[in-house]
Amino acid sequence: EHPAEGMPSVRRRVAWSAPGLLVLCDDVVGDGAHRVEAWLQLPATTGGVEGDEARLTLASGRSVLVQAAGAVERVELLRPALGDAPGAGWYSKCYGTRSVGTALRLDAGTRPLPVQILTVLQASASPTPARVESSQVAVHVQVGGRLISFPDDGSVRIGRIR
Repeated sequence: EHPAEGMPSVRRRVAWSAPGLLVLCDDVVGDGAHRVEAWLQLPATTGGVEGDEARLTLASGRSVLVQAAGAVERVELLRPALGDAPGAGWYSKCYGTRSVGTALRLDAGTRPLPVQILTVLQASASPTPARVESSQVAVHVQVGGRLISFPDDGSVRIGRIR
């Protein structure tokens, strides 16, 4: 959580549910309206964004599917070119080096808090889209025979779909 008085706090819940499956639930809490966005820094990829998902391929040939849900209004892909100034999309394999990578910006815009951003990352030969549903007490993610729930009490629950 952010320590400054009066600033928003981010409470991140993480679920590693299966090899190659990561689900993040970011609850941004506080008072007033704030610009809310989440960033994902990835190695160099090919592929693109369509709607609320990015279908990417790593240099190894492995596919990565990133889906955004919750308050996300837009997913933006940033890939710097050689010679660009440091910024989004660059990463460092070791101190003093700069490598071209990929950055994804999940933009929820400016809105009153609380705000929730849900991110589903799958890395596999052929990832299948997750189904995200909200109820009055939780957000549920169904993917690959698994059910991942983020209840309003701040916990994470992982199970199998029967």
